[in-house]
Amino acid sequence: MKHLCHSSIIASHKNFVADIAYIPPTINVDKRNPSGGKFTHFISISEDGIVNIWDTRMVDKEALKVTPDFIWKPYLKLDLFKQDGSGELGLSRILM
Repeated sequence: MKHLCHSSIIASHKNFVADIAYIPPTINVDKRNPSGGKFTHFISISEDGIVNIWDTRMVDKEALKVTPDFIWKPYLKLDLFKQDGSGELGLSRILM
């Protein structure tokens, strides 16, 4: 099986991923392009304080031909920091 795209360390987590969970289809993540009752997004967390939401829907293969070095980036990225500004909040589990 040949991969179609990959994610970059610059655009994703900088530490190991501690947990991954699919977001239930009843939660509308993308208002412009609803999931239609399917599991289309998942969330990943890491000890680097980053929460990423990824869109798993198919990428247009014609767009990949135009950009052969296409990098899969998170749909939404949240950086969590301590309130006193002393560093990141490390996460280890997702509860949904």
